[in-house]
Amino acid sequence: MISKNIKLLKKSGWSSDRKVSLPQYLSDKDLPEKVKAVIQNLNGLTIRCNDQDYSRKFIVHQAYLDDFDDDIEDTGLELDFYPIGHMNEYSGVIVIDQYGRFYHAGDELSFLGDNLEEFIDAVCFNERRCWLIIGDNCETYYGYKNKKTGYKFDKVKGWLGNSEFLSWNYVKENN
Repeated sequence: MISKNIKLLKKSGWSSDRKVSLPQYLSDKDLPEKVKAVIQNLNGLTIRCNDQDYSRKFIVHQAYLDDFDDDIEDTGLELDFYPIGHMNEYSGVIVIDQYGRFYHAGDELSFLGDNLEEFIDAVCFNERRCWLIIGDNCETYYGYKNKKTGYKFDKVKGWLGNSEFLSWNYVKENN
């Protein structure tokens, strides 16, 4: 059976073997293979979320690049971030780290998932996955009621808490 996430992606023109050219702003950079693969797979797509009037655009405009460094606050993370797109209802940019994990860099840095499926759960099917806000010194907060999780975001390895702790069912029952 094909998941809701795959159906939504395919409806947007995505396929698992999609491979487009790197955008101009990254074409002359030495990128980790994971980053290159994610960008070549998603660049140019617009994902329209079924249950919302929102879209996720995997196009980065120059204005986002000009402000990009200012959008990553001092969290203490030892990660490299690469802008890959934006969401029409939030300021800031969608970024990935060198391991291909997804984030939103805006007023704060939010972890959205370890992979494309978790990212889609967090930004298109809000009932499935909660955003994880990464604050100063790698403290983490649920994107729901801004309550501390009790975990620190590892400076390199990322979220080390149980992935179930980011499901909406868990978050609503325990916060």
